[in-house]
Amino acid sequence: MSKGIHGDSNCVVCHRYTEYNWHLFLDCADSITCWRQVNLWNALQNLMENAEGFNDVFKRIWHNFTTQQLVSFAMISWSLWRKRNLQLWEQKTESTTQVIGRANGTLQAWQQARQPADIAHPRQQQVQVTPWQPPPLNFVKCNLDAAIFAHEQRIGMGACLRDDKGSFILAMTAHEDVVMTAQEAEAWSLYQGIQWVASLGYNKVVFELDCKIVVDDVNKMSINQSEYGSIIQNCRTLLHHYNDFIVVFTRRQANGSAHALARAALSHAYRSTFNSF
Repeated sequence: MSKGIHGDSNCVVCHRYTEYNWHLFLDCADSITCWRQVNLWNALQNLMENAEGFNDVFKRIWHNFTTQQLVSFAMISWSLWRKRNLQLWEQKTESTTQVIGRANGTLQAWQQARQPADIAHPRQQQVQVTPWQPPPLNFVKCNLDAAIFAHEQRIGMGACLRDDKGSFILAMTAHEDVVMTAQEAEAWSLYQGIQWVASLGYNKVVFELDCKIVVDDVNKMSINQSEYGSIIQNCRTLLHHYNDFIVVFTRRQANGSAHALARAALSHAYRSTFNSF
């Protein structure tokens, strides 16, 4: 109201109670489900008992939670706020699995970005290897990557689909006669991957890319009028129809299969049931 925006005062997630910080983060049914799934609900309930308000609970959390619990609380709270904004401004409803998946994926990317490099002894520096991680139970993971073939004025992409046990399901490549920037090609590969996986009938999917800019832009609410922005918007439009389609960032080391497929895309575009690579 103070900023000239008039709207319903009820919670945009549950539509049942007045929205304020205590309800949104601690008392909304979806929030409670998230806290249960990350094993923080019992601890939060103890700290909420006889608390004078949200600020009091927050102080108790700060003084009583372990470092690991504080990190988990911070990331889930941020992701819950993100869920609320997506519902309010884009009418996009997210599942609790998406909320937790975004929190974990963002935390993992942040931790990897902060890993120190031993610049004093470069020859002795050990390479940080990021292993591929399986998706949550009952989900599949689709790793995606793009390749630019400047001389041929083409782009290619590769996708590799695995289940929650890490077992290979399916792979595909595609290419197109077009000139794109690296970011446009990565966004295009995501769009192709979403279409492909949706056509296979899967509805619980983690899409993993090693281009953080594309991942961040797809998960933002901003509008970009460029050609790149148009591809991003097309991806958002597709994702809007699937509540359990999640787009996250990973390091190149964990995206090797998709990278190899993208580099081979000009040789043949295919959808195949290989047993191994």
